Amino acid sequence: MHEWVAVMGIIQNSISDKIQIYPNPTNGNFSIDLGEVYSVVAITLTDLSEKVIQTKTYSEIQLLNLNLEKPTAEVYLLKIESAEKNAVIRLVKE
Repeated sequence: MHEWVAVMGIIQNSISDKIQIYPNPTNGNFSIDLGEVYSVVAITLTDLSEKVIQTKTYSEIQLLNLNLEKPTAEVYLLKIESAEKNAVIRLVKE
């Protein structure tokens, strides 16, 4: 295991205490379980300098299956926003 694995995980979370990202670390494919259904959810993936890698919006969803498109870094920030709630999670690519 690498040392940076110990610092990954939830950085900020007001969405739900049931939110899960797996697997993390990921090989590129990963899932987000929001813990409940949200009417609108925006997902933004950035590198650590906050350069946007990809962004998508979903409706009426709880479980998302995603893929890192052309990953260029090893550590990402996954920003999840819905209405007045948000979460920021560190995502590590193996």
